[in-house]
Amino acid sequence: MARRSSAATVARQPRSGPSSGPRDGAAVNVTEYPIRDARGVLRAIHVRRDTPAGKAMAWLAADRSSGLGGIRVDGLPLYRSELVPGWLVDTWIVVTEGESDCDALAALGVPALATVTGATRSGDSFTAPSVDALRDVAPGRRFVLWPDNDDVGRGHMSVTAANLYRAGARSVRIAVYKPASLAWPKGAGARDLIGTAEPMTGLAMIEWMIEEWAERILRPPAYVPSPPSRPAGPLRDTGSVSDALIARGVPNARPGRTVRCPAHEDRHASLSILRDDLRAVCKSGSCPWAGRGVIAADILRTVPR
Repeated sequence: MARRSSAATVARQPRSGPSSGPRDGAAVNVTEYPIRDARGVLRAIHVRRDTPAGKAMAWLAADRSSGLGGIRVDGLPLYRSELVPGWLVDTWIVVTEGESDCDALAALGVPALATVTGATRSGDSFTAPSVDALRDVAPGRRFVLWPDNDDVGRGHMSVTAANLYRAGARSVRIAVYKPASLAWPKGAGARDLIGTAEPMTGLAMIEWMIEEWAERILRPPAYVPSPPSRPAGPLRDTGSVSDALIARGVPNARPGRTVRCPAHEDRHASLSILRDDLRAVCKSGSCPWAGRGVIAADILRTVPR
């Protein structure tokens, strides 16, 4: 039977320790992650069991009863949300896919949070924290999202980026695994990669990652359109994303809608227009705009008439 700690201890910090496996006596390491909102209220406990066969995740309610008691997992706060009020508003906050990656960064002094939904895909949809869940930490803040190195991880963080913007985030960037010469392992996350990119190890590597990914590597490649059939004419930037999209062949663009993105070939509706109509975010992993806010000037400048 797995060893567990008291609710008071769990509320303060992750708790881990070995126990015996239920059948063969193999070691089972159990870690409990307290999930608190920005006010410090314990909302749930995420339990991770590492065994020789792999990992398994389960949920406990705040009173330690099994499950979430009807709470949707996408409505839970990000892991370590209770620390955000103590961070300067201009701080770049790294958001990882899962608590163990987050703790690996936090141990190096990096301001880090984690999604707790897991990353799964169903058709064209990916799991991600809801807009309401992110309103706890997003307003006015800047984020670098660090996905696991696979398509599902990137999709998960693309949706998270869109929801962070809807929740009021100031700036959101999605980290990409560059340069390719470092041969990033498929599926790897922050915990797997810290200290592996010689000569950048430990905190030096993370500082480099945040600075370079946020200011240079994360800038998407220039969109190279097919030659227009007629001169594009002068650009007119009204500031309205919907107006710019309509001018570039997306007639159903309206504030608050998700519509076809004109910057890539995928015809599914993936470009979410914010209700203020000043910015949009594309959720498609194939989009050159993925992971950052797009304004009207971007659309008018890069998409042909």
